[in-house]
Amino acid sequence: MSSSEAALKVVLHVSDPANLNHALANAENLWAARPGAAARLVLNGQAVTALQGHNKVTARLAAATRQGLEVQACHNALEAYEIDQASLPSGVTVVPAGVVALAEAQAAGFAYIRV
Repeated sequence: MSSSEAALKVVLHVSDPANLNHALANAENLWAARPGAAARLVLNGQAVTALQGHNKVTARLAAATRQGLEVQACHNALEAYEIDQASLPSGVTVVPAGVVALAEAQAAGFAYIRV
């Protein structure tokens, strides 16, 4: 594997619920161009509200997690928007703070992309 073909690790940061669908498209495009790339999605702020209910976006999120997308939701944002962790879609991991999760991902070599 050449250096240009090295495994990519990308963390997609979403704080606006309107951008979740776009972030999922980014992950799909990443995998199409670079199969085997690691993709992580961190939702904080108002974006966590997009994890409620069943709709086209949550269905697409479920499909992406089956493909290997790691999804992390900020505990602080869930508390702020009074969202019960038990109501989150399967495959979503709650992290203590989105900002810490983003910093840790970058420290682990993930490229940061704000969506």
